This record gives sequence, structure tokens and C-alpha cells, in this order.
Amino acid sequence: MPDIPSGRQRLKLCARLIQHHLSDLQLIFDKDLATTVGPDGTQYVDFDYLQGAIPALTDLSPAQLRRAIKYDAKGVLELHPELDMVRRCRPFSEDEAVDRMLFVDDIDIGGFESDPTEVFEQLLLPYPNMTSDSPTDEDTNNSNNNNNDNNEGDRQEQDGESTLDQQQRLNHQTIIRPYGYKPTRFFQGFCYVEFATKELSSEMSSKILARNNSVRVMPMKQWRKLENEYLSLRRKA
Repeated sequence: MPDIPSGRQRLKLCARLIQHHLSDLQLIFDKDLATTVGPDGTQYVDFDYLQGAIPALTDLSPAQLRRAIKYDAKGVLELHPELDMVRRCRPFSEDEAVDRMLFVDDIDIGGFESDPTEVFEQLLLPYPNMTSDSPTDEDTNNSNNNNNDNNEGDRQEQDGESTLDQQQRLNHQTIIRPYGYKPTRFFQGFCYVEFATKELSSEMSSKILARNNSVRVMPMKQWRKLENEYLSLRRKA
């Protein structure tokens, strides 16, 4: 039976749940939420709404929710001056959000096999790879140019790897499956992954991943079924 976090650790978990609920990912899939928080995603929502939407928050007091938001979601969430509501700090743009979600298809978990939650944690934050002290757009562009140069060098090195080395690298990667026509790893509020080998998948604890990061591990056949159901809903809409 999994341990239930208490005290400070529980407030950290609750802060993460609130961040995820108001995240770009949720706003893309949950149109009712998008209406609630407004077109730019920065309208305040009250604590009663959050506790109704997130069952894990129902037994927390307003003071506990304020502490979780203030100390464990700094730079991402903002309390109302009356201290009874909260909102996202960053405006929402669906086009920009989707672009940020496409930043990687394969994730290297080498060295994190016993508990890869650190690797997946970044996938469900409201702004993937973004923090309150993130670089400016100019810095980001410069970094991207450098990364492109480095990636070119990496590709040349990879070309010279032996087949055995390439297979070993594959065994430490996950494959992020797309939904619909967009090659993104997200689907209805969850991140779905399939490990490259059955053996590696067996070593991972999907329950740990799901509890901590809303991540699901599944075979390709199961994913295709979900994908088809989702596309059917899109056509009906």
C-alpha cells in the first residue's frame, strides 16, 4: 500500500495538483476550465472550486491551501489579495502551449531506472522547463542556436556508434505516443508512455508514476484504443 504523504510533503503534493489543474495541459483539454479562467487563463478561481475539482484537497483548510500556494508554487500561482482565491501567473496561449509540449519525443531515463519520476516531473508543470527566473526570449534563442550546433555534433557522434551501443541507449528511453494529428505526449490530462522494451517496462512502477505525475505506462495496443476513442470524440464535437 503506498505511503500517504503528510504535513509539509502533503502541501507540496497539493501545490503540484493545483498547478497541474490550472496548467496549459488542462486548459487545452478541459474547455469548461478554460471558460472558468478566461481566454488568457489568468482569472481567479476560489478555494471551493479547487476543492470540488481536486478530491485530494477536500479536507485541507484555507490556511493550508494558502501555505501550499505561497511556498510551493511561487512564480507559477498567485494568491488573490483577499487570500481566498488563486490564479495562474502566466497567460495562456494554446498555440504556444502546444509548441512547448512538442519539445521532445524520446526521454533518456539512464540513471533513474529505480524511480524515474524526476524525469517525468517536468512534463506536467504548467510551463514545461519554465521557472520564475527563466531566461529571456533572446537568451532562449541564443541557447537554441547553440543547441542546434551541439545537436549536429551529437548526430555525427551517434552515427559512429555500434549497433550494440545504440540498442543499449534505446533500452533507456521511453517512447511518447501522439494523439490525433499532433505528435504530443499528452492525452486527456495524462502523459502516456511506452517503454522501449518489455523488460524495462517491468522494472518501472506504473503506480508510482501515476500517483506522482499523472503518468500512465501502457502498451501500444492499449494506446491506440484510447487514441481512437479520443479522435471519435473530436469528430463528434
